[in-house]
Amino acid sequence: MKTVQRGQCQFIRLFGRTPARLHQNGSKFTQSSASEMSHFNALASTWWDVNGSQRILHKMNGLRMDFITENLKSHLKLNANSGSELDDVYIPPFNVDLLPPHVRGRIAQDQELRTEQLLQHTRLRVLDVGCGGGILAESMARLAFVQSVKGIDLSRDVLEAANLHREKDPILADKLVYEQTSIEGVPEDEKYDVVTMFEVLEHVDYPARVLEEGLSRLDVGGPRWNTYIGKIH
Repeated sequence: MKTVQRGQCQFIRLFGRTPARLHQNGSKFTQSSASEMSHFNALASTWWDVNGSQRILHKMNGLRMDFITENLKSHLKLNANSGSELDDVYIPPFNVDLLPPHVRGRIAQDQELRTEQLLQHTRLRVLDVGCGGGILAESMARLAFVQSVKGIDLSRDVLEAANLHREKDPILADKLVYEQTSIEGVPEDEKYDVVTMFEVLEHVDYPARVLEEGLSRLDVGGPRWNTYIGKIH
């Protein structure tokens, strides 16, 4: 049972319309240059060293996971399947700061309880585009309400590091898979509830096309996050 409320991803407003010529020979537009690939291949051996070349990604990962999980919770429709109005959780149509502290606390407690109940029946499919060595992908796969994670990347060496690290945790065996492919390599009819692109757009020549391709793999209205250093959408 899916309980994630559907929103809209407005990447067109952020990046403008995609030129028609970008729709030709799509794989050439979302792949990284040879120099970028060489750079990431060289980093593969130290990807999981928390004090190594990717230490900033390790440091940011906890904050990212907090951001993702809180946003997923905020999209849950708390009263979608309550059965009757008597079972509904109260959602004030005004700022709860206007209420006495003990009332605010009770409302927050009831909403958190309903959120946890809904998450027990939520199973999300996640696509991590440009997954690298799998720092985020592994964390996503460990979430109880995530059914599966597919990480894709163009670097064979980095994906080898990702697979080697995944094998250290048996919990990930049936939930996390990696594939060496561009976003176009993912079938368009293969839909996901969540699509992430972290530190990807700055490494491709046509970021708007990458976003368009990612959005086409997203189930209707599902959440999508993309970041690059200094900005998050």
